Amino acid sequence: MQNSPNLSLLKAVSVVLAACFFLWGCSQKRVSKDESLQQHYVDVTTKLFPPLPSDIHLAELGWFNSDDRVDLMLLARKGDGSFETHVYLSGIKTGFEERRNPELDATLTKGLRHVASGRINKDRYYDLVVLSSGQDGSKTAEVWFSNGQGIFYKKDKYSLPAISAGMDRVEFVDIDHDMDGDLLFYGKNVRDANGAAHPYPMQLLLNNSKGEFEDATELLLPPLPPGIVEASMADYDRDGTLDIFLVYSGARNRLLINNGLGKFVDRTEDFLPMIVDDSIHADWADFDMDGDNDLLVSNETGKNGVYNYFLENQGRGRFVSKRHKALPPISAHKVYLLDADENQIPDILLLTAKGPYYLGGYGKWRFKNETQRRLPRGHLFMEMHFADLTGDRFLDIIGIIGSKRVARVWVSRFK
Repeated sequence: MQNSPNLSLLKAVSVVLAACFFLWGCSQKRVSKDESLQQHYVDVTTKLFPPLPSDIHLAELGWFNSDDRVDLMLLARKGDGSFETHVYLSGIKTGFEERRNPELDATLTKGLRHVASGRINKDRYYDLVVLSSGQDGSKTAEVWFSNGQGIFYKKDKYSLPAISAGMDRVEFVDIDHDMDGDLLFYGKNVRDANGAAHPYPMQLLLNNSKGEFEDATELLLPPLPPGIVEASMADYDRDGTLDIFLVYSGARNRLLINNGLGKFVDRTEDFLPMIVDDSIHADWADFDMDGDNDLLVSNETGKNGVYNYFLENQGRGRFVSKRHKALPPISAHKVYLLDADENQIPDILLLTAKGPYYLGGYGKWRFKNETQRRLPRGHLFMEMHFADLTGDRFLDIIGIIGSKRVARVWVSRFK
């Protein structure tokens, strides 16, 4: 992800296409100060969508057909442990229309690890990469191409390079700035052919702009210790290229700096404070409005009483630890940074076992707890996804809630 552009439709967690794929700084539509203070969410699930499935395993936002409106894909777990795909295509007045994918569903077995969406070729539609594991621990990654109508298909004689055993996640990322999605795989327990810890627990496949991939891992990535649970990507040193902050479980988090030509150097020792904890999530934004992207890190356990803390970027990617009294003393399983109230300052949304926390941002490290006023009440959120679902250029919420993991949709309102 690049250096804090104006707010985008979604963060998809994808870092595809160097355009505007961040929550913080996402919309280009301005509101007045009074309207900003009145921002809230309204449940429109039944108004915009047909009945949604439960036991949602994964949600993806993207462009799966030919219009300019963002679409939604839900991957639901079935009773036998397999999965089924529900694609919802946006409509201007009629809401969202569902498309089913029986051919894809037939391949989504118990070994499914992750699914990511992004643009692989030049046809503007979002395609899928499906990461699965076999009983022997081997990993396979398959590409399912979009036909532009919410249906996915496989191409004959098309395959990706081999994926190392133990990879848990795949993300789209435009490493070489050619506007084509490259693929970044990583995992907590990646193994080599002999069963030992793999020296490259992160694997990079470069897109040749024709939708074909080559393994550039050893060319562009440094060897790393095992234990990667997440990656937060942004331009941390302000050179205009993508850097990678790696979240580790039970070990020191790491920072990979792009040398400007797509090759990453491990600058952890020079640029990060010496902190060893059980991190589970991280996200980035420019909290002090100085032009440098900062980080918010959440831990599974509160070593020294610290569950959540900032890493303040003091320039060129050099970070110092910063505790803040506004951050809740409880682990957050998800952290989101966005500008929901449209005041052009990043807000913080943390999902915890006790419910969500919404900290409105007011600049220069100033935050105010606005949970009761801003967020939908009475729900235990497992995860959230953000996009402009209605075409008004404001961020709406797709929430996965409760132990049954049902999906609900809320749109942003300012009156």
